[in-house]
Amino acid sequence: EMENERSEEEAHEEQAIASTSTAPEVQQLRAVKRRRVQDEAQLQTTVTELQQELEQQREEHNREDDIPPRVAQTMENVESWDFNIFSLEAATMNRPLTYLGLKIFSRFGVCEFLNCSEATLRSWLQVIEENYHASNSYHNSTHAADVLHATAYFLCKERVKQSLDPIDGDEYETLRQAIIDMVLATEMTRHFEHINNFVDKINRPLAALEENEGNSDDDVKGILSVAENRMLIKRMLIKCADISNPCRPLELCIEWARRISEEYFAQ
Repeated sequence: EMENERSEEEAHEEQAIASTSTAPEVQQLRAVKRRRVQDEAQLQTTVTELQQELEQQREEHNREDDIPPRVAQTMENVESWDFNIFSLEAATMNRPLTYLGLKIFSRFGVCEFLNCSEATLRSWLQVIEENYHASNSYHNSTHAADVLHATAYFLCKERVKQSLDPIDGDEYETLRQAIIDMVLATEMTRHFEHINNFVDKINRPLAALEENEGNSDDDVKGILSVAENRMLIKRMLIKCADISNPCRPLELCIEWARRISEEYFAQ
């Protein structure tokens, strides 16, 4: 409708020009009008190109490797169990989850697996981090980053990798259900239930195989490949990561103990 109104206005303008101007003047005015239309089109093209360039710059800025030197230096030993999460907390000004998440997820190829960009992953991590209560001494984004680090460390161990690969079935649904189940597994009211299930279905059968000199890798894989047992391993994985700080270097363990004591007393 707006285009029709504009066309009518242009027609009226043409008639006005023709009725009040000589032939050379009409040609000159029409030439000016054509240049104006061309300039408007060029301006629109320039604006579009600038918008695309800005979007590209944002994408590049959000890349995983675009991090401050101090943060990069702090994460140099990220694959070590002795990694100091509190140094990363200070270097990132209380935003360790975003930077550590990008580093670890890049190592595991998460963007390729989920078919998403690094910018999308970064935004997702930022949303999660912003929704943690920074006022909590213990249960804040630093604790989340610490659990992420421990989980990644465990996942790199060969026995854990063998028990969880490959992911079969509908990968998205498998991943979603696994995440929900593992988060619920950190609920301490069911702690001993999970421990007993793990011991009965995995620890004892594996121990029995080790006592039997005739056991084979196929027997071990037979136990670890059962879907229910794989889920138990994932639960124990996240549970161990969730309460792993007493196993960290002493200075880190002491700081975690101070923080959780402060949070409990504040409650």
